[in-house]
Amino acid sequence: MKNKLGILAVLPLVLVLALAQKLAAQQVSGKPSGAPAAVSDPSAWIHIKQIRLTARDRLVDVRYQVVDPKGVTLLHEANLEPLLRDKATGQAVALLSNAKTGSLRTMDIHANPARTYVLMFSNPDQVIQSGSVVDLVLGTMTIKGLEVE
Repeated sequence: MKNKLGILAVLPLVLVLALAQKLAAQQVSGKPSGAPAAVSDPSAWIHIKQIRLTARDRLVDVRYQVVDPKGVTLLHEANLEPLLRDKATGQAVALLSNAKTGSLRTMDIHANPARTYVLMFSNPDQVIQSGSVVDLVLGTMTIKGLEVE
């Protein structure tokens, strides 16, 4: 019994050390661990299925599918905040978010190519309109020239 308690006491310490090592690796490399070394073109790892307005044009619904599960891990990082930028005005809209639920997007640790994922952007001033050409900004990468239905 004593031996089991000793193991249980050490287990949290081992987990904390493993997490600290992973975070240190992220800080040194400047990118999340597990992210591909060179992901220069996000359109190579996701396919935008549709971008449409909803909720009386106050939300922009972006649907996409995974093409390369290794590359899309960057998109599913919790700290990445995608933006949708209108080409004509240069104004950007952020993900719909609130304190209780966080940002409104589907996230999956293991990206599934058969699944359709969602990004829901807030469009309160109706910056994005039907027919607008937008860019999807993902950190330092951008998918350009997407048309809103």
